[in-house]
Order: sequence, then C-alpha cells, then structure tokens
Amino acid sequence: MGLNISKAFVYNALFCGVLLGQSGVLIMSPEPGSQVTGDNVLIAASLFGVSNINPSTITLLLDGEDITDQAYVDADMVSCLLDKIGPGVHEVNLTLGGMATPKKWSFTAMLKDPSVNYSGRIRSSSSMDQIDDQTLNISKLMVDFKGSAYEWFSFRTNLKMTTQENELYQPRNVYGFSLGVKDYVTLNLGDANPRLSHFTMNGKRIRGLDAQVKYAWFNLRFVQGEINRAVQGDLAKAYSYTIDNDDFGEKYLSLNRSGYTFKQNVLSGRLALGRGEKFQWGLNFMKARDDTNSVTQILTNAEIVYSPDATGSVSGLDSGVVYTISELGTKAHFLEGKNWAGDGPKDNL
Repeated sequence: MGLNISKAFVYNALFCGVLLGQSGVLIMSPEPGSQVTGDNVLIAASLFGVSNINPSTITLLLDGEDITDQAYVDADMVSCLLDKIGPGVHEVNLTLGGMATPKKWSFTAMLKDPSVNYSGRIRSSSSMDQIDDQTLNISKLMVDFKGSAYEWFSFRTNLKMTTQENELYQPRNVYGFSLGVKDYVTLNLGDANPRLSHFTMNGKRIRGLDAQVKYAWFNLRFVQGEINRAVQGDLAKAYSYTIDNDDFGEKYLSLNRSGYTFKQNVLSGRLALGRGEKFQWGLNFMKARDDTNSVTQILTNAEIVYSPDATGSVSGLDSGVVYTISELGTKAHFLEGKNWAGDGPKDNL
C-alpha cells in the first residue's frame, strides 16, 4: 500500500512537471536544499523524460549507501520510502545506465518536534458546619495536572491541601507525583496507596516511593516509605506524672510521656511471574517498624498542672499552678521509653 501511495504521489507530481515542460530526470522529493522531518522520508525522481532506460541498471544511493533494494524502480520513476533517517544533511545519488554523471541533490532532515499533551484543573471548596455554639470551617484546594510526551512518557500530579492539616494528627494534605514509561515502568513519588496483596500492602496510604516494572510475564513491585508520621502530641497532654522519692527521701515528679505516635516505616515488595490473565505466581514480603527515635522524650514547652497526691507534695511547687517542663528543672525526672504509658513500638507488622 505504501508503494501505491508513493507511486500516486510521484505521478501527480510528474503530471505537474510535464505541464511545466520539464524533461530529463525530474527530482520529485525531497526538493533540493529543502528541510524535512526525519520520519517517513520519500525519495523520488521521475524518469519520464529519459528514453531507453533499463531499470536493472538504475542505482540509488543515500549518503553513499546503496538503497536500491529498498526502492521501487521501473522505466518511469524511482521511489524509496524510508521510515526514519537521522538529522543532518543527506545526499542522494541516482545513477542511470549509460549516464556519465549521476543525478545528485541534497536535503536536510530535522528533528521532529515532540508531541506533548497536557491538561489540568484546579478546584477549591469551602464548607461551614455549625452545631449550637460549635463551628467547623473546612477549606480545600485540589490541583490535578497530567500529560504525555513522545508517545511513551506520561506524568501526573495530585495535590490536595486542606485546612484540616494539623501536626497533632496524621497527614490530611496529599502530595503525589507519578511518572510512566508506556506500561513498562511506573514510578509514584509522595503519597500513594499501593496494593500488593491482601496480606501485605492493600491500599494503605504511604508517603515515599512506589515503583513497578512490568515486561511480558515479569512483574516487580517495590514500596518504601512512611505509613505513620511522628506525632509529638498536644503540649498540654504530653506528660502524666506521679510523685516518687529519690534515694535521699526527696520527692520529685516522675514524668511519663503520653499522647504520641511513633513514625512507622515500611519496606515491601512483590515479585510475580505470569501475565495474570490465566496464571500468575507471586512472592510477597513486607517489613514495617516503628522508629523509637522519632518521638522526643523531653519537650521543654510542654505543660503540666501540678497537684499533690496522697504520697505528699514536691517542695517548691504550688498546687494548681501550670508549669512548663523547663520550669520544673531538677524537680522532674523522666521515665525511659520502655516505661512510657503510651503505645509501645511495633515491629514486623
């Protein structure tokens, strides 16, 4: 079909050439000195004005390389359709049997501008709920942007920001960015919800890296990131205390850390063989662990309300007074992490 199209093109151009009264070898494509893209390059010349031509004696060269075998050759024309050639200046040599000097011309192949498509949208919303004297205002801003380039590369962003974001809780804002190379490679950075299996990662939000490689029957998935971020807690509720005695009988406050959340990291992966249409065998693993160093033991700005108990009172402290941890000085001792009242660290989830 490609040769028929080429031939039709040449004959149309040839008809115009005859009307113009040209004779001999007529260069049809590319025009001498012209600039063309490097894709689907048609090299064509008309032999309508040349008599007694034996097609078997015709030779077509491109940059000194014989491309006659790729060309369509008869007594009326020579044409060759090339899928792709490199950028730069190229020289064509057309030699006819019995012709002392070959017909030469040159043209320049240019890089084709990449096809880039993109789209995006920005949305915002605001709501207010009021129950009796309690008012809750929530505002959100969402940004979606996606695109593709070179017919094999794709990208996407997913951003969501809300006034509900608070350092005392797990993240409410969403920051996601993904890259793709056809269906072979997918890379998610930031917030993602990977699904590997029902027994490991099954849609839990992580903040980190989610990478996937798929090629034929080979599948590899790798996930590394943060499931929970560290939460130091409300400064007014960061400590509970008891009154104890030291070795010299002096009373002090034994401070117990509370209201915190450890940062939890996860490492997970899946290796699978098979396309999944009829059969797929996979091996999964996951390692999740709390980072015990992510919670600060001493928050100098945290506060407690001091009140004596049945065991007695601490000298120098007044009942009902709010003290910061820094103000307590040596009157406060801190329990080791293993004795904290909050949830202990978790491992091998």
